[in-house]
Amino acid sequence: MKYIPILSILLLAGCSTGNNGLAGLKRELLGKNFDSLPVYRGYFARDTILEGDEGIRWKAKAYYSDSALVFLAEASWEDARKVHRITILGPQIKGGRLFVDQRFRDIRELVLDKIPSSPDGYLFLTYKKDTAISIQLDIAGEASGSPLFDGVSELGKIPDTLRVASIVIL
Repeated sequence: MKYIPILSILLLAGCSTGNNGLAGLKRELLGKNFDSLPVYRGYFARDTILEGDEGIRWKAKAYYSDSALVFLAEASWEDARKVHRITILGPQIKGGRLFVDQRFRDIRELVLDKIPSSPDGYLFLTYKKDTAISIQLDIAGEASGSPLFDGVSELGKIPDTLRVASIVIL
């Protein structure tokens, strides 16, 4: 009977929980080979192929909780062996008060004042704690003539009610 706790400790030591948030995912996945990615308890992982502009394709591993996609570990089209980007799509992965579905008013002081340029129809902000982390705000519900679609240059022009759509770690 006393072997069960020791066995449990050994089994748990070999499993990553993924509870380390943004910093933990970055440390555990970014730059790692796809064939040696950790297993996250509570997540189902599936290999997939993503396709971008002009038919460019690259490898990714999608992590699901229940049936919801939580995050993607993505290669680049130039090097399919290593993780080059992590895209977080679910609120389970947090960096303190920063997580998907959080309102802009609740993360305003977490982002840099300078707004990076983004393609039309997208609005990204940069995380103060780590400039390799970009925060995409959901502007899909805004009116089609909104200046948000063409880009804004000041945080004060961003509605407090916009929500975080995704978090991208490069």
